[in-house]
Amino acid sequence: MDKGKPEAGKVYSLTGGHGTPSIASGNTWAESEVIEYRINVDLDASREEAEHLESIKIMATSEEEALEKADEIVKKQMYGGPYYNVSEVED
Repeated sequence: MDKGKPEAGKVYSLTGGHGTPSIASGNTWAESEVIEYRINVDLDASREEAEHLESIKIMATSEEEALEKADEIVKKQMYGGPYYNVSEVED
């Protein structure tokens, strides 16, 4: 089997764990190429979630009750983002 040849500037897995393509496991150079990835964060999503939460008015008899209601809203919306608190609305 022709495994090809490595290309300059590329990174390859020479050895690998079970199921990981590597030269030692008999894979080709192309199959054993390792690609670099980065984490991309969508900062707009958290901002949009925060703006939506801040637009909601909660009617409650205490701060504790308001926090409980806010917690329910965040869970219902399935927001994983912004930390929040509650404050009284000023006239």
